[in-house]
Amino acid sequence: MLRLIGPGYLSLPLFSLSDGTLQTQSPDTFGQGNYTYSSQPITSNADLEFVQSTSGGDGLSFVGNGNLLAVNGSAVGWTICTGDLEQGVVGWEGSDARCEATYVQAAAKPPY
Repeated sequence: MLRLIGPGYLSLPLFSLSDGTLQTQSPDTFGQGNYTYSSQPITSNADLEFVQSTSGGDGLSFVGNGNLLAVNGSAVGWTICTGDLEQGVVGWEGSDARCEATYVQAAAKPPY
């Protein structure tokens, strides 16, 4: 899942978007190896999830000036909801009363 992190973390993942799938490189849970994690198909009231795979879900793109992440051409629908670990988690069309509407914006370089 894509969780929010506060300032001062000193390390942010880098993502690429190809064929409608968002991908990032990261070591596994035990810090071994370096693997590709791909976004999964986006559905309503679900978190933006990544799994260790080189293929994923379709439908993601950039719209506006090329910096807003969209699902099937719409950048409106992203939400930040409280996840299982009581952290803010990015999702699509979260319906819980504690969810807040947001946008997911791409940045090419710091400051993020």
